[in-house]
Amino acid sequence: MDKKVLKTRVITGLIFGFFVIGSFLFGIVTTLFLLVTIGFGCTKEYLQITKKSNQIIIGIGSVLFLMVAAGFYFVKLDDTFIYRLLVCNAFLFLISLIHLWKPFINHNRYYSVICLFYTILPVSIAMRELNVHREYSMILLGVLFLIWASDSGAYFAGSWWGNTNFLKGYRQKKHGKD
Repeated sequence: MDKKVLKTRVITGLIFGFFVIGSFLFGIVTTLFLLVTIGFGCTKEYLQITKKSNQIIIGIGSVLFLMVAAGFYFVKLDDTFIYRLLVCNAFLFLISLIHLWKPFINHNRYYSVICLFYTILPVSIAMRELNVHREYSMILLGVLFLIWASDSGAYFAGSWWGNTNFLKGYRQKKHGKD
């Protein structure tokens, strides 16, 4: 990847991250979830910088999981909410481990699924469970789901019908695989 393209992506990601954090100043827990989401969202860029395998995803996931666990020590939450979050994190962590040893899904689709679980569901469930603007949690869920669907739809449309070299990193390779 060209340094200019990488720089553009990083700046765009930072602007989006600041915009999201600035628009959701509901409380410390929601901000923590958004920081974790942005951290997991940047793993693709981390992999492109280091040129290593999925081991960095496992390392970043472990550190962020420990940070969230430490945050739960200071913020008292309902036990059922913590159990739901732990089950979701453990499930995705196991998928990452299995994918490390036996790749079973295209990386772009893999990141799309991770985005669905780490962006839409945790933020909406957190808002609902913590009674933080409870009446707006479904609106947030809908908006984030539409963003995810739009991004995934753009990827699939580009891989099926796209013939240009624009955004090569997001286009599926045409080698007969997958």
